[in-house]
Amino acid sequence: MSKFAEPKTGYDLPAYEEFKPDRFDYTATPQTGLETIRDEIRARRESGDASHVNVKIEKGVYRFGGISFDSRDSNVTWYGEPGAVIIGGVMLNKSAFSPVEGEMRERLSEEAKDKVLVTDLKKAGLTADDWGRLNAIGAYSTAGKYDNGRVGLNAEVFCCDRRMRLARWPNEGWDRLWDVLDMGEPSEFPPQNYFPDWATKRNPRGGTYILSRETNKHIKNWKTMDDVWIYGYLRHDWADSSSPIKSLDPATGAICPEYVACFAVKPDAPFYFYNVFEELDVPGEYYIDRENGLLYLIPTSDDFTIEISVLRRPLIEAKDITGFTLAYVELKCCLADAVVIEGNGNTVRDCLISNVASYAIRINGYNNLVKGNEITGTGTGAVSLAGGDRNTLTPGNNIAEDNYVYDWAQVQEMYAPAFSLQGVGNICRHNEMRHAPHMAITYGGNDHVIEYNLIADCVRVSSDAGAIYSGYDWTAFGCRVNKNVLYNIGQGEFIPNGIYFDDAMSGQTSDGNLLVGIKGLGFLIGGGRSNTITNNVIADNGICAISYDDRARDGVVNDGWARAGYNSEESIAWKTLRATPFRSEIWAKKYPQLAAIRDNFDDFDDPYFPPNPQHAVVDNNIIFTDDDGGFERIYRGVRDYAERISNVRKRSSDLKLLFADPENGDWTPVDPQAEGLIEPGLAGRRKKK
Repeated sequence: MSKFAEPKTGYDLPAYEEFKPDRFDYTATPQTGLETIRDEIRARRESGDASHVNVKIEKGVYRFGGISFDSRDSNVTWYGEPGAVIIGGVMLNKSAFSPVEGEMRERLSEEAKDKVLVTDLKKAGLTADDWGRLNAIGAYSTAGKYDNGRVGLNAEVFCCDRRMRLARWPNEGWDRLWDVLDMGEPSEFPPQNYFPDWATKRNPRGGTYILSRETNKHIKNWKTMDDVWIYGYLRHDWADSSSPIKSLDPATGAICPEYVACFAVKPDAPFYFYNVFEELDVPGEYYIDRENGLLYLIPTSDDFTIEISVLRRPLIEAKDITGFTLAYVELKCCLADAVVIEGNGNTVRDCLISNVASYAIRINGYNNLVKGNEITGTGTGAVSLAGGDRNTLTPGNNIAEDNYVYDWAQVQEMYAPAFSLQGVGNICRHNEMRHAPHMAITYGGNDHVIEYNLIADCVRVSSDAGAIYSGYDWTAFGCRVNKNVLYNIGQGEFIPNGIYFDDAMSGQTSDGNLLVGIKGLGFLIGGGRSNTITNNVIADNGICAISYDDRARDGVVNDGWARAGYNSEESIAWKTLRATPFRSEIWAKKYPQLAAIRDNFDDFDDPYFPPNPQHAVVDNNIIFTDDDGGFERIYRGVRDYAERISNVRKRSSDLKLLFADPENGDWTPVDPQAEGLIEPGLAGRRKKK
């Protein structure tokens, strides 16, 4: 398989002088802090001076409890010198740790006894409020349905700038449930059969699972099951969740989780146990005795430093603000989003953001810019942009460009993208994303632009997923997913898709993308209307290059598997449709194909009946495959309503006729007809240091 070059460690920032202001009005130091300068500027504004202000943040470590800005702090640039670091955590050095002794040492394996170190967090000034209780993880955790459910972010430990993990078993991969005695009270079972009272139900029964004989024998070595948790994909490989273990019957290997799995449980489901002291046995693992405030760990090197994130608010939070800029600053370690901005015309650029429990940057408003940042080691997603008005289709014009995001979603693996666009008319372009368990980009709304991005080595632990994903909306017209590069999507047993328009997503355009090494389907179009898939190049694909199904029509006409979403006006697709003003003058003028639809349940074959995939165009896509089944899979219900289905098949050996040197990762087009398919040099753009 051809490969894109791996990035170096970090990438070259633009020259420090490139964005440096001509003058500085104030200078912040670790001694003065940022709040002092903020307050001085506010006092200046009260005297009537509203001019733009530039603040230099001098080199040094700024440890504080987060800083808030508001409208009084508009039109200020905060510009960091190299080495300016804002941290929301506590640092411990090697001297704070000692070997484990006594009873706790005896609970460890022979191999781990001389490796595990311990420190008293109280001596570092921390309290039980700082390390807190252990809360649930997983995109589909049901903890919120319980009266005392554990919801929230968990204190985190980093060794040598890398996130550590709670001691778990098995250390790698998964164990498998032997059987399911009682799946509890989930939201649906079988799939697509929903329990009507689930939304309001409180404290559902958790169920009972059966462990294998080998697993049951192993865990009998644990002194206690108190605060031991199970995490896994108990029904679907896109629905991760966790629960404390309520009880264990060692005679039968039956465990009862406190929280039910949202979508029920299946035998052989993958899982692991975590927060188990006896399983503290490999470098990079830790365990907190939360009753006594003791941190046990195995460091990843002999000369190490430890950081513990305890700040439960953003490092930088700005509301109702305009013209605020944060540049060239390193931010790390907080139990929240690192930067949260609500306002217009603000910028976060050329920052390094790492090791935060939630998102790196979350912005809501108009005309905001996220540019040139390096983001890694987030617990969930990386960048969230929201803005624009769907009623008037006014664009938000928020832009994320030239950012490098890698190794994100390290705690919540599912539905935690590198980039999320919501609203109307926001832009994600010229970004590079590498190494993640699930999706890279997701979006919802209208008129978003996703272009010239490189996505590699993503969606590594899910099959029913896509590197670029959106779904469930007949009205999401105007979005363009063009000229992106997707490479090496999927890993091992997981066979996900490249670009996925799920469950009747409609009005999408995807043109000129390069998809290489997609383990599942290059494109999966889930039954929507007015989707245009043109001029894409798909090579070295897995199951099939392009699949366009008719699930919405099949659900209504044939009572197919997707029926619950479309077969009545009370289903989710119809509710979403009615919630948008798609027949208003503004919408009808911009999206005439959408405005023409009819809710005609008396004539399922009416082309304007929304479940029918009318106006589909799948044209001039170049598919390199030597497998007859890997070309295209266009369902009959799509062909009956499509405008045009016509693609080009070529042999894999013909790749060298279209691109300069694909075997060595040079995908520069050499065929004049291919110009515009991919921006030359995208995969090898500058790298930060």
